[in-house]
Amino acid sequence: MEWLPDGHVDEHRMRILFLDIRYRLRHRVDRESRRLSWELAPGFEHDVERIEGSWQLHPLGTERTLGVFRTRVEVGAAMPAGLQEYATRRNLPRTLARCRRWVDGDGRIDE
Repeated sequence: MEWLPDGHVDEHRMRILFLDIRYRLRHRVDRESRRLSWELAPGFEHDVERIEGSWQLHPLGTERTLGVFRTRVEVGAAMPAGLQEYATRRNLPRTLARCRRWVDGDGRIDE
C-alpha cells in the first residue's frame, strides 16, 4: 500500500463469522539490530484495539539464525473472548507458515 524508507504500511481485512475486521499495519525493518516489527498504523480507524509484534533475529553461526517471534493482539469488546481464541488458533499457524515460506524463499513469498 505505501512504501517507506524503513518499511511499509499495508491493509488487512478478515471476516470472523459475522464480523468484518479491517486494520492497517506499519512495518519497520531495522537491519542493524536485525529486528522486524509492526504496529497499528496511525491515522486510520482500526476495527481492533491493538496489534503489535516483532521478529528479533540472532545469528547462530554462518548457516543458522534464531528468530524470536512476539505478538500482541487486542481485538476489543466488540468480539467475544471465544471468537478471539478461535481467530488466534486459526491465524497464528498461518502467520508462522507464511514466515517459513518467506525465510525459505530468501525474503520472497509467491502467493
